[in-house]
Amino acid sequence: MKIIFATNYSYPQVGGSENVIKEVSERFALNPENSVFVLSNNVKAEFCEKAVSYLPLKSYEAFVSFVNQSNIDILMVYSDCFIYWKDIILNPERLKCKIVLCPVGFNATEKNTKLYTLLSSNGSKIFFIPHSKNYKDYSIVEYLKLNNRVIPNGIDLKCFTDNSIDFKKKYSIEDKKVILNVSNFFPGKGQEFASELIPEEIKKDCVFVSISSKINLPFESSYLSKCIASFNNKKIKNMFLRSVGREIVLSAFKCSDIFLFTSQKEVSPLVVIECIAAKLPWVSMPVGNCSELPGGIIIPNQDKDFSGNYVFNQKVKKEFKDTVYSILTDDKRKKDITKNNLEFIEKRDWDKIQKEYENYFKEII
Repeated sequence: MKIIFATNYSYPQVGGSENVIKEVSERFALNPENSVFVLSNNVKAEFCEKAVSYLPLKSYEAFVSFVNQSNIDILMVYSDCFIYWKDIILNPERLKCKIVLCPVGFNATEKNTKLYTLLSSNGSKIFFIPHSKNYKDYSIVEYLKLNNRVIPNGIDLKCFTDNSIDFKKKYSIEDKKVILNVSNFFPGKGQEFASELIPEEIKKDCVFVSISSKINLPFESSYLSKCIASFNNKKIKNMFLRSVGREIVLSAFKCSDIFLFTSQKEVSPLVVIECIAAKLPWVSMPVGNCSELPGGIIIPNQDKDFSGNYVFNQKVKKEFKDTVYSILTDDKRKKDITKNNLEFIEKRDWDKIQKEYENYFKEII
C-alpha cells in the first residue's frame, strides 16, 4: 500500500497532531510492502526516518503530480485546515487515489460556508475519520451521510513504563507540587489564564511547569511573554521549558502532581491520554471528547466566544481553583480519580489503533 499523510505540520515539529501522524505512519512503514510519505509545510528538505519519507509541500499542482505519478493508494489529509484542502474538496477527481480526511474538528469548514457547501456536494467522494463520536465532526459526517470510521487517538504505554528520569530531581524541585501544562503557544490554548487558576493558599508550595515547542509563528512570542508575566506578577514559581526531548516530556507527566489543561477548544487531545497513561490527574473544561475520558475532572462551562472557544469566566476560574486545591491536598482523591486509567489505556495502544487505520484503508481501496 502506498500512503501519503498530508498536513500543515509534522515531525520534527512536536505537537499533538504531529505525534498522531508520526505514530501511525511509522507503524505502517514497519511493513516493507508499504511505501509511506509525509508531506508538510514545516519540512524544508526531504529526509527519511524509520522508513517514512518526509517531503516539503510545494505548489498544489506539484502536489497533484506527485500523488498521481507515485500511484498512491491512500491520501490521508490531517485536518480541514490543511493548506490544500479547499483545492482537494473542490475537485477530488483530480487525485487518482482514495482520499481520507481526519476533520480534527472541522474548524475551517465551520468558519467557511463555501467549504461546507463543497463538503455537502463532494463529500461522498471522500472518506472520513473522526476521532470521537462525541464531537461535532462526527455529527457533521453523520448528518451528511458520509462514509466514516471513528478511530480514537492512542498511546505508547511502554514509553512511560521505560522512562526512569526523575523530573523533579533533574530540575531541583523535589519539595514542590508540580502543576504541569504541555501545549504549544497557539490562540485558544489558554495558557495566559493559567496563573488565575492556581489557589492562593498553595502557590508557595507549588511550581507551574510549561512545556512547549518553538514553532516560529508571529503570535507565539506574545502569548508566551504574556503567560510568563502573569506568573511573575502573581509571584508563582514557574518554569517554561522549550523544545525539550520527548524523554523529558514523559518524565514530566510521570513526576507531576496535576495537569492543568487550559485549552479552550479541542477535538481528541493527546496530552489528556498521556495524562491517563501516567496516572496524572487532569483538570479541563469540556473541550473535545474530554468528557468521555477517565482520570480527570471536567469543569462545567457553556460560555463560548464567537470562535467557539470556551471562555474563562469568574465561575469557571473559581471551580478550577477549588478542584486544583482539592486534588493537591488530598492524596486519596488523586488515587480515586485515576483508579480506572490502566483499563482504558490498554485499549488505546498505538499498535491497535494503527490496525484500525489499516483495516479501514484496505476496505476502501
